[in-house]
Amino acid sequence: MACGLVVVATPTWVDTPEALSETLEHLRLAVAAGHRIAIDTEFHSEHRYSPRLMLIQLATAAGQAILIDPLALPDLRPLGQVLANASLILHAPGQDLPLLAKRCGLEVKNLQDPQLMAGFCGMGHPKSLTDLCREVLGVSLTKGSTLSDWKKRPLSKEQQEYAADDVRYLHPLTQALQDRLPPELHQALAACTAERTHAALTLPPANQSWRRFGVARVLDSRSLCALVALCTWREKRARERDQPTRQVLGDGLLIDLARRLPTSVEELSANRRFPKRLLKEKGELLLELIAASAKDQPPKQPINNERSRARRACLDAFLSLRALETGVSDKLLLPIEARDEALAGNLHSGWRKTLLEPNMSNFIRHGSSIRMPE
Repeated sequence: MACGLVVVATPTWVDTPEALSETLEHLRLAVAAGHRIAIDTEFHSEHRYSPRLMLIQLATAAGQAILIDPLALPDLRPLGQVLANASLILHAPGQDLPLLAKRCGLEVKNLQDPQLMAGFCGMGHPKSLTDLCREVLGVSLTKGSTLSDWKKRPLSKEQQEYAADDVRYLHPLTQALQDRLPPELHQALAACTAERTHAALTLPPANQSWRRFGVARVLDSRSLCALVALCTWREKRARERDQPTRQVLGDGLLIDLARRLPTSVEELSANRRFPKRLLKEKGELLLELIAASAKDQPPKQPINNERSRARRACLDAFLSLRALETGVSDKLLLPIEARDEALAGNLHSGWRKTLLEPNMSNFIRHGSSIRMPE
């Protein structure tokens, strides 16, 4: 494979303090010269609440890939210090940033995300790195090692090449997308990138985890309060024990409890799929959570009737049209989870309001010449 000035050479493997020191000096010189540094990670998320970092990939402007082994190097804070003032390139960094912050103490000050850039260049969002490299650079990446075991050592040649490909083409890809980006969208892209970076590094409140369930829209107030209480307990316990939430309490069981509102161990066990061990260890606690939730006020839910659905359809249509006009993906113009708030008139100031108003409010109300009743 070849693309411009990209160096397709054997990646540098770093798994000793001496090799890390040499790499850090190389990176320090690159950062001092104003060069961007591309980063990616490989991790395992199975059986844990927080993924475990298995590999850090870096690439300099020429495309030379560096693979750092975090399993062999317990102290990676010097890497975070070297990169503290660097201009970084990360593709879809939502999961990478928390890992790098935790292991390296990395504080991101200047970030470019090719996936976001593509979403501002009329290419849609979200786009995989494989698709972007093919469409923008004409490069085909081999992705056969996506689900391989990144904990094993030594990594195979195929794994190392896969990992290197994730960073060695980020420099020319970012430059090509930067050249395509309309000047009037530079500020909006920067604001969106900062917004996403902050969200990636901020742990969502445990008491908001119930919002992941679409069934919440059709539950009555009593069951919704139980759902909130159970989800909050599950999220906190999963974080404390570093377990996936489903291992604490499966989604199906959680929804079943919220719907049935059992008041006794016998009623709990009426669900034949309820694990006996969970029943024995946490049955009484679950019953207490459900009972106590009866005193809670249900969270405010968007109205879900024919009129609200019509207004939502108008908003979705407007965003699709505005995406064609601006080149910014409708999913970035207004994320799906924020559209109910927008319909309620809660569109905050900033780059979105600049791109959407005043036309959005008018379109919601009058869309396609159909006037919505007051």
